[in-house]
Amino acid sequence: MRLVRPGAARSRQRRVALAAVPLIAGGLVTGVSAIQAQAAAGCAVTYTTSDWDGGFTAGVSIKNLGDAVNGWTLGFTFPDSGQKVSNGWSAAWSQSGRNVTAKSMDWNAAIASGGSVEIGFNGLSSGPNPKPSSFTLNGTACTGSTAPGSPTPTPTDTPPPGSGTCDTALHGWAAVAGAGRNTTTGGGDATPQTITTLGDLQKYAGDSTARVLRISGTINTGTSAVNIASNKTLVGADKNATIQGGLNIESGNGNIIVRNLNIRGAGYGRYPADTLAARGSDHLWFDHLNVQDAGDGLLDLTKGSDFLTVSWVKFWYTDRNNSHRFASLISAGADHDSTDAGKENATFHHNWFADLVDQRMPRMLFGKGHVYNNYYTATGNTYAVGVGALASVLIENNYFKGTHNPHQFMYDRPSYITARGNAYDNTSGKRDSGAGGTGGGVTPFTDPPYSYKPDTAADVPGIVSRCAGPQ
Repeated sequence: MRLVRPGAARSRQRRVALAAVPLIAGGLVTGVSAIQAQAAAGCAVTYTTSDWDGGFTAGVSIKNLGDAVNGWTLGFTFPDSGQKVSNGWSAAWSQSGRNVTAKSMDWNAAIASGGSVEIGFNGLSSGPNPKPSSFTLNGTACTGSTAPGSPTPTPTDTPPPGSGTCDTALHGWAAVAGAGRNTTTGGGDATPQTITTLGDLQKYAGDSTARVLRISGTINTGTSAVNIASNKTLVGADKNATIQGGLNIESGNGNIIVRNLNIRGAGYGRYPADTLAARGSDHLWFDHLNVQDAGDGLLDLTKGSDFLTVSWVKFWYTDRNNSHRFASLISAGADHDSTDAGKENATFHHNWFADLVDQRMPRMLFGKGHVYNNYYTATGNTYAVGVGALASVLIENNYFKGTHNPHQFMYDRPSYITARGNAYDNTSGKRDSGAGGTGGGVTPFTDPPYSYKPDTAADVPGIVSRCAGPQ
């Protein structure tokens, strides 16, 4: 299952193009208009989907082409009776038969002339998933123009949040010089090699040559993870490229990029225990991945690993009976000072912690952490971000939806949380900040040693749900 949401400011970073299908509307009238009498009315809707077996995520961009609106209702009709809205964001969603309505929330009720809002939902489909052909806003058909005789506002140059392209640039700790490396380049400009078999993956990922390995199809690693040596890039040939099993980086290796892959773990009680793991490694970048169903942890970076960036990754589980529904562990425990102290510096940005993840989103110990622009939709969880044991973490501009204990201290050892700009949507439990534990001595981490431009928290659902995972 997937999810999303809106806002105002938008990152100017480079993006990988996503298809957006503009749909011109024609009919269905739903809701009560909040537009004043005689006001010019007009709208345009862009509806995009990301499909999987039995379901889909839909992003809906509504642009107001008429006079300013304060309070809105969007209406449309599913073409197929098997299409259903299961849950949504940034609007109050309802469905009767094939007719769907989305009503504004308090915080996004006002749409200026020329302005846009981003909303979305997760859906179910029993067969084909055709796109609706018409939309209405407050009873006005969204034809891409204003009503007859009304002036057409000058279009804005700024794309609506969550639309357009997806960031592909490296940001965060993996871009910072240290441990004898200037940044993270993986296999660099080595000629890409297409890999389709387990034997070739083991051979080329584990050797001492800088390589770009282009994974095609599905490769099953069996009960053992495939080891990745230094100076490697593993990248999916397309969004369907899959590793079934696990990948591992042993101590002393570094400068490794893993991106654009589906990585499916072995499942509870099976091996390899961790879907992705690294020990004592540096300059690692995990990007645009779909990681699910680990035996233990989805992404564990421990024993003095350092200069780490995790970006645009969707973490999720399908088995509620799995008691180890853990997302990401940064350092293994509070007593690992000898290997972890001064290391475990990590950035998590624009990741989606989704279905059935219970905890460690991430759990950060010892290092300086930056957790920004992540989207949290895991509900019924134990906690989301855990901080402890000499760690100082900046938790910035994230969107927590229905999350229990969005961020909390771990262990009775000194640590520090700086929380700023986050959105808390129907959350419960702890939002720890300031100094934690006993003993003191850990200072705030508020100025990361790299350039970045965070999106506003309200934009995060729309942006992350479109762009997290393989592209």
